Amino acid sequence: MLMKLFFVLVVALFGALMFVTGVMAPEKVKIPVARTAQKVMASLPLQDAPQKEAAKPANDNKKDADPPVAAETLLLPTPLPAQGQYALQLGQFGNADAADILLQRVQAAGITAKRIAAVDRSGQTWWIVAAGSYGQPDEARSARATMAKEVGAGEGMPVILLPAGPASPAPASAAPTAQPASAKS
Repeated sequence: MLMKLFFVLVVALFGALMFVTGVMAPEKVKIPVARTAQKVMASLPLQDAPQKEAAKPANDNKKDADPPVAAETLLLPTPLPAQGQYALQLGQFGNADAADILLQRVQAAGITAKRIAAVDRSGQTWWIVAAGSYGQPDEARSARATMAKEVGAGEGMPVILLPAGPASPAPASAAPTAQPASAKS
């Protein structure tokens, strides 16, 4: 019992010392550590929360990249539009590199894929990878099981409305195509 209490005190003391060291560290030490931590976090393929990328502009410096679209435009509206293209969202990422990894994996499986940049209301850019180009949301929903097997994903992929204009995919072929988007159905 005394040994457990001693261990708890040592851990608490260690934590307090690390906190004081972090607070009292000079700026010339804090800044490089913070930058390194941001780079590490930005390189992780997190889907839950966006990572601010201070050094990269929103378009990720790609000459052929389409301009970001408002994230709200990817949501399925009610009522559905008379004309529209729908897709299955395979992933949503806070950094473009993580989205590109999934995009390359999907393309290696023989599926046409595209990454779409979307900006949410707070101004954060998200990169979305989606598959398929379907004329109706029900067509996209019925393709979930097949797409899940082909790309090794779960069947809970949301259906999204693809943006109109240059970011829109070509008409669907026999094989599913991937178009990025960022909203759940």
